[in-house]
Amino acid sequence: MLKNFDAEIIGKEKSVLVGLSGGADSVCLLFNLLEYSKAGNNLSVSAIHCNHQLRGTADSDEAFCVRLCEKLGVPLYVERLDVKGFAEENSLSEEEAGRILRYRAFDKYADGLIATAHNRGDTAETVIFNLIRGAGLRGMCGIPVQRGNIIRPLHRCTRAEIEGYLAECGQDFATDE
Repeated sequence: MLKNFDAEIIGKEKSVLVGLSGGADSVCLLFNLLEYSKAGNNLSVSAIHCNHQLRGTADSDEAFCVRLCEKLGVPLYVERLDVKGFAEENSLSEEEAGRILRYRAFDKYADGLIATAHNRGDTAETVIFNLIRGAGLRGMCGIPVQRGNIIRPLHRCTRAEIEGYLAECGQDFATDE
């Protein structure tokens, strides 16, 4: 398990749904939650992949997640989202529309905690983005470690640690185009 993986935020919960994009962060999150579960913590781990149908690699990312979860014996839910249509209908950016639809899908399948793979770099990026937008103190906090049933166990991990861990495991991952 990663040294900086925050298992404490799982608490006594018995079920966690992993948001699995296929990228390094979410693959690492899935592996660490499975390790935590196998260490006698009686945690049921499942995953969800949301195909936003926007990028040329969207279908291959989905196929990667399906193969990975089959190999690991992890139940996987796949949602194909019409992000572009939802964005147009609601006058939203595709990024915001994707986030809304993704969290709706997470809520649809979650029977406990929802784990997302935000890491230390994502938090720093969010703080900088919020400062540029003129956010106050609240915006300077970045991404919360926990919000309701959503947890971010990789919040203390760097991208280098995540990729190093996957290299040690011999595990590949999907790379954004």
